[in-house]
Amino acid sequence: MFASATQGTAIPHEPLLSQKILHTTALSQVKCVPLPDRVRTLQTTNFTVNIRHAGPISLLEVTGRLTSFETGALRDSISRLLKEGRKNLVLNLSGLQYLDSSGIGELARMYVSVVKGDGQMKVVGLSPKIEEILKVTHLYQVFPEFPSEEAALESFPKSSRQKST
Repeated sequence: MFASATQGTAIPHEPLLSQKILHTTALSQVKCVPLPDRVRTLQTTNFTVNIRHAGPISLLEVTGRLTSFETGALRDSISRLLKEGRKNLVLNLSGLQYLDSSGIGELARMYVSVVKGDGQMKVVGLSPKIEEILKVTHLYQVFPEFPSEEAALESFPKSSRQKST
């Protein structure tokens, strides 16, 4: 898919365990927007998933719009982590601008995949709009939500935080 990997790029703004961006998945979508007088303009929307690791726990920073066009990029990122044996995930959704029904369905599917693989998936950074969507769909009862990445990391059992993969 539209993926690129960068090894060893340090994240300077947050002092978590050994943080490095290991994978970045980016998707750019172009839409035709009809305007009066048969004029058309192109509008580009970006979606990225930045993956960092804090020991055995993977932190996924999701930014942009999560719709039917972008769900494959998120699915590929999480599936790759699960195949690598990285089953404990923290989704940082603070940069998520929009979530439609396809995105909601993908989040639910990925949660089930993680849990079936004996892992845990937690969320941080819910904007009021995204939090409302999760409440309306009752997914707020499914996803453990935390106020920060640090709090989410601390919520994993100590043995899970110390293992290295």
